[in-house]
Amino acid sequence: MNKNYAVAGAILLSLNVFAQEKTKVDSLNNYYEIQEVNILGEEKNEGPIHKIDAQLIKDFNKTNVVDAVNLLPGVSITQIGARNEGSILVRGFNSLRTPVFFDGIPIYTPYHGNFDLSRFTTFDINSISVEKGLVSVQYEPSTMGGAVNIVSKKPIKALDSDGQSGVGFADERV
Repeated sequence: MNKNYAVAGAILLSLNVFAQEKTKVDSLNNYYEIQEVNILGEEKNEGPIHKIDAQLIKDFNKTNVVDAVNLLPGVSITQIGARNEGSILVRGFNSLRTPVFFDGIPIYTPYHGNFDLSRFTTFDINSISVEKGLVSVQYEPSTMGGAVNIVSKKPIKALDSDGQSGVGFADERV
């Protein structure tokens, strides 16, 4: 009886070996070959950086940073907190995950991190750039949503002897 089971098992194993010996036919090679695509041109990859300059801010008559940044794609504005503070959302990330820099200095409130970005006027701003997605590690670790850079205008006149008057910007509004 045990010999019958052993013979039946040997026959089944040998049939399994013969079933696996079939050669596979690649049907895709019958229809087409993979070809190479060559693209010629100048490489210009700045990444997802969007920028507003002073002229665009002036043309659209934007008076604060929140309203000016609202011109960019992927950026929406919101009012948060008990004091109705103006804030921006870059791809859905608020200021805790998208830091805002003014001339390279991060803007934040130490306790809760929210700040009123609508208090920054556009009178002395040269440009606002919003970097989305992967940004440089030089910013800081909390740049999951990107980074916002506000660049102020360069002064064109020196201070007078009293230290208060005589300051002008390169593009003063009238």
